Amino acid sequence: MSRRTFAFSLASFALGAGGGGAGQNSVSRSSSKITLSATVNLGIEAGQALGTLLQVRGSGSMDVISALGVPQFYNHYVRNNPRMLHSFAKKGDQSDFVVTELGTARNDNPRYHVFVLDGVLIDGTNRQYYDEGSNTWVNLPTPWNGTTFAAGEQINYAHWIGSGLFVSTDKGIYYDGVKIVGYSGPTYKPSNGSALFHNGLLFTSWDDGYIRVYSWTPGGAVGSPISSFALMPSHFLRAFGILNGAVYAISGYGRAIKYDAVANSWAYVSQPESVNEFYCLMQWFDELRLGDYPNGDQWHLTASSVTRIPDFPPEEAGAGPNVREIQAMTMYGGDMVLPLFPWGVVHRHDTINNAWHYQRLYTAPPIDMSNGPYIDTFGGNTDWRQRLPCAGIWKDGAFTVGSNTPGNLQAPDYESVPNRDEYGKVWKLVRPHAVSGELSWKTVPTTFTMEISAAGIVTKQDGVTISTVAGFTPSQLEGTDPLTVEFGNGIYGQFPGSIVSTSIQQE
Repeated sequence: MSRRTFAFSLASFALGAGGGGAGQNSVSRSSSKITLSATVNLGIEAGQALGTLLQVRGSGSMDVISALGVPQFYNHYVRNNPRMLHSFAKKGDQSDFVVTELGTARNDNPRYHVFVLDGVLIDGTNRQYYDEGSNTWVNLPTPWNGTTFAAGEQINYAHWIGSGLFVSTDKGIYYDGVKIVGYSGPTYKPSNGSALFHNGLLFTSWDDGYIRVYSWTPGGAVGSPISSFALMPSHFLRAFGILNGAVYAISGYGRAIKYDAVANSWAYVSQPESVNEFYCLMQWFDELRLGDYPNGDQWHLTASSVTRIPDFPPEEAGAGPNVREIQAMTMYGGDMVLPLFPWGVVHRHDTINNAWHYQRLYTAPPIDMSNGPYIDTFGGNTDWRQRLPCAGIWKDGAFTVGSNTPGNLQAPDYESVPNRDEYGKVWKLVRPHAVSGELSWKTVPTTFTMEISAAGIVTKQDGVTISTVAGFTPSQLEGTDPLTVEFGNGIYGQFPGSIVSTSIQQE
């Protein structure tokens, strides 16, 4: 067995452009094992969007066949775990998701806020966690990770920042067990996508229509806002997102706003076409993608403009053109995964072939030209349209959740809905050769490695395995030689830290 090893420092390496000498930025499908490594400085944890560590692509700039990085998605109800490392390798398989239900007991309160923390699925809506061994949802302990909640308080999402847990709820924001931001007034509360910490600034939004920015150091107190921005009348915030170190916000009435950190001010991004609502954001290479209502289309968001991508994704066979909504987005296996309302359909975009595939999770009624399920059946009642309001990645799969329109499974006519139990489900969606696991944040140089071989796709940090999934030989990788290796930029956006050195090995 022969081994070819190339190693070089950042001094001889251009981010996103390949390696130093000839041949050092490519790998061959004829290899039995490919090992790619990047030693990086993450810096102090401050809410960074880590983006792409490394990727392998074909001849096209978006023909990403394999990658290692942290997908960035910011949905209305939950956001990504900033430490969730995802790796995948594609071999051209276009099979449907293998769908399994997580937990079998019906829940009258749909699980809108499902996220991953320390490898466990958390249902923040009902303050429960998923126990894999028993396939049941179990109540979280009180206190949970040092945080005590009020009766009925729901967790929007939570993730670690340094050694403390950052928690956004419908009552306020906590860090390391201490409430650092509470109600803005007697009647206003945080909106679902209301909290983002990034580079020393805490961004919040309340349902009084204001965005507030605080200067904050984790572990310290939160003082008065350093800026407040009034959204347009009747607007409210759906979510915050990050693009190339800049913070953006999207409103429920279809506008995007950019924060200028130097001027400490907000400004609406130019948008030539209007839309009713934006629901979610996701990093896609060097832009953010937005999901809308009522077209069910994606939009490009760059630093200077917001533009619509018509019929992206296309309508489901037999469906009417009205009242479509991208309620959440995630990245899984190198593909966009978009759950859509009103028919409970998951769309998957195969980037390499620019092809859409969709799969319906609800079994009834048949898709038709109406504005959603059971509307004609129940005399115009729109409560039983089929929502998938949450999405994310966990272990070897993606996941989404079911709900009806109001999020109340005892809404009118509930006794007559034949598949009512499906509206409260959590589904896991699995396709081959993709896996997620949480990295350890270190303030000294740390090495991330992805191995692709018949033994599996194995992701390591400093030699310790983070995740593994059944693999295949590099000869099965989609595309043709040469396959280009890139570090520090790609499908999940730019890596904001510094790259100390990189290595490419083939056997």
